[in-house]
Amino acid sequence: MAEVIAFYLFRRVNPLIATIALCRAVVGAATESLDMRGSILPLQIGGAGALAAFSAAQSDALSYVSLRLQHTRSLISFLFCGLDELLAGHLMFRCAFLPRILGVLLGISGFVSLADPLLTFAAPALAALVFPCRLALCLSG
Repeated sequence: MAEVIAFYLFRRVNPLIATIALCRAVVGAATESLDMRGSILPLQIGGAGALAAFSAAQSDALSYVSLRLQHTRSLISFLFCGLDELLAGHLMFRCAFLPRILGVLLGISGFVSLADPLLTFAAPALAALVFPCRLALCLSG
């Protein structure tokens, strides 16, 4: 709902970027809902049904793999969140009815949120070193 309101507010600033931000919101919401669905998956592994054929150790291993994949799913949803913040920051910076500093801060936060998953996928050791800095920058936005 907030993205639709933002679309109507910012469509006069730049209709193309406002439309891209709205489409990103739809795709991002779908990605986040799949991420949340995957969050309860470890609780559903085991018990009766088709997964009863697995031993307890195998069920535990499946639960562990699902928990490890949850971090990856979260990073993918952060990609969409970072893109949204970058687009919204650009629109806020360009509009005349909001202070430009809000657009700058949101743009910085969006850049960091977008760089976080990319850095984590490309260079996990470097991402672990940069984590405190990127957290502080995200809190500024």
